This record gives sequence, structure tokens and C-alpha cells, in this order.
Amino acid sequence: MSEEKLPLKLVVSDMDGTLLPPGKILTPRTLDAIKQLQAADIPLCLASARPPEGMMRYINQLHLTSLCAGFNGSVIFRPHGQIYQNITLPLPLVHELVSVLSSYPVEVWLQDYKTWLVEDKTTALVLYEQSVTDVLPVQVKSLTESVIPVSRVVATGTDPDLMAELEKTLGDRYHGQAAVIRSNPRMLDITAPAATKGQALRKLAELYHISPAQIAALGDAQNDISLLKAAGLGIAMGQAPQIVKDAADFVTASNVEDGWADAIEQFVLPRSG
Repeated sequence: MSEEKLPLKLVVSDMDGTLLPPGKILTPRTLDAIKQLQAADIPLCLASARPPEGMMRYINQLHLTSLCAGFNGSVIFRPHGQIYQNITLPLPLVHELVSVLSSYPVEVWLQDYKTWLVEDKTTALVLYEQSVTDVLPVQVKSLTESVIPVSRVVATGTDPDLMAELEKTLGDRYHGQAAVIRSNPRMLDITAPAATKGQALRKLAELYHISPAQIAALGDAQNDISLLKAAGLGIAMGQAPQIVKDAADFVTASNVEDGWADAIEQFVLPRSG
């Protein structure tokens, strides 16, 4: 976060829990706030843990042509166009992660820009993710035998305490080799060290030829902390954990109270001049 009060030229927003309420349907107030951003000539860039394909439902609905970031920043792309960044984990590290995670009661997924590999495509967790992202999984007999260089290794399960423990254990073990962080209490994302939302924001600033101080960022989860800290204006959602709120300049209402639209109207548009 910066102390500079430069005019804001770009909004970078998380999706699930931030732009999107629990039902995953954009509210009328959010749609109106986006129209106000467009009228002010402020592009909206989505930055999500989702794969790029899993972001397209909303990119298409909003007719976005701005750059967006998937897999926590591993992939930066223009919708229906050029890929500007595609950071993958080294193959030996992916092999090791699959092996280490196999000893825990979690599901492991491997994802790159186009492919989502799972060992069982009928689990409740896979079916839910498929319904949310519109991405079709590819079932393989063994992830160990099907390892590819991927943008994201996912460990997911039903026990948030276990996922918190894994976040710390693997974060310590692979410090400097991978970014290990939860995108929600039950989903652990493992990406390359340079693939964080904060790094993605800096790359977006470079591509748009502006300063990070001219970017407003909105988020709600721990993988958004680097995003909020890198922005000129960081805004946390009202339902965010305290650690996320502490990283922000302002806290808006929750995602069930149109907090995203409130933040745009109260904090972003007044600094758009």
C-alpha cells in the first residue's frame, strides 16, 4: 500500500467472496458500479485463483477486454486473446508435491492453462468446482504417472484445520520454491513463487504503463493479502479474516451486503479524477 494519493487508473479485483456473493450471481448494484467504472474509463481486471477458463463466464457477461490474472497470477491474459505470462511449477517439484500430498486425506488436482487433471471426477469437491468454473476435469488413473508442468497444484478437503496445517507445513518446507496459500479455508493453492496476486498487480501496472499506486485492489481471502499490500488502495471485504483486513487501507461491507459496489462508490470513483 502506498501513501501517495494519485488518481486511480485501474481496479484489480478478486472474484469469489469479493466481486461474487455466495450464489455466484452478480448483483444489480455491482453491475451498476462496473458501468460507473467504465464511464470513468477505469478498466476492471479480475485476479482469481480460478483457471482462466473458469473466469470466462463473468468476463463474457461483463464484456471485459481488460487483462486478467488466473491461478493467483500464474497466467496473465487478455480475454479471447494474447497470453502475457504463464508461469509453471518445475516438473520435479510437481512430482514431489503429488507424492507428499498423497499421505494426507485430501484430494489433489493438477491444473495448467487448459487442463485439469484429477484421479476421480465424480467426487463432491470436483463436481462443485466444475459447476462453479465451467471447467471439465480430465480423469487419470494416477496423477503420479500423469504429472505435467502445471500452473497450480491444488490440495482440497473438508477439514479447514487440516488445510491450515498443510499451508504452514508445506509453506515452510517449500519456502522459496513455491507459494503455498489458501484461496478459501478448504482449498490450498501451490504455485510458483512469482505467481502471487501481488506480483500480478505489479505486472498489470507495467503492462498498463501506470504505477501500482494508481491501482485499487479488492479481496477477501489470504491469497489476496499480497494484492492489497501491492495496491495504491487496498480494500478488504467485510467478511474477510482479520489478517486480510489488517493488510487493507479500508474495509467495506460484506459480499452479501453489496460491499464491492460500496467500495467502488465510496473509495474508488472519488479518486478517479
